[in-house]
Amino acid sequence: CSALWLGGDTRQGNSSSLVDFLYPDGQKPAGVPERMPYLQLPIRVGIAFVPGKSYQAIPADEQELLLQRVANAFRDRPYVSAIEVIPDSYLRTAKGFQGMSQVAAMFNVDVMALVSYDQLALSEERDSSLLYWTIVGALVVKGNTNEVQTMIDTAVFDVSSTKLLFRAPGTHRDTENATLMDASRDLRNLRSNSYTMATDDMIVNLNHQLEQFREAVKR
Repeated sequence: CSALWLGGDTRQGNSSSLVDFLYPDGQKPAGVPERMPYLQLPIRVGIAFVPGKSYQAIPADEQELLLQRVANAFRDRPYVSAIEVIPDSYLRTAKGFQGMSQVAAMFNVDVMALVSYDQLALSEERDSSLLYWTIVGALVVKGNTNEVQTMIDTAVFDVSSTKLLFRAPGTHRDTENATLMDASRDLRNLRSNSYTMATDDMIVNLNHQLEQFREAVKR
């Protein structure tokens, strides 16, 4: 029985790469002129998820909740006139800055806030996993260590100049012990919670960046 139960270490990762989206097929970044972008205030903001490598690595309902939290950070800002939450399906076939500009034109927005994520989950056996050689031990001994590291990042671009205005990252790392039987379920819960905690951290940083942007707009 223990031979069937013991699966060794497992490593899982999900990500949506902003670099891969903006520079598909190994394109090299072009030089961006070192000049201040001209923004006609108030601006219209589009918010979208960068498509992931695996389809809907973050469940659709969690994506919607995350994007709404990003949208709420932009609400009631005097320099923002409208906010459009854009489904990631529009970005799956429109890649690169040209694709971003096409989507922005479709939704009539001046600025795009692109949300990306990166999560690594690891489940490995501890020394106490030797006790798994009894069936009861496999059920009650917390011989597995689950670890999750998550980053959520919001990058805000001026569409016309393709210049990065600012970015707001959020990170979270957590570790817990689990029994072999519960390791998979506990890892799923740990990953879901890590997305939430990383988002909380990102929202704090986003609000800070938006305040700094407000001061820049004054100047």
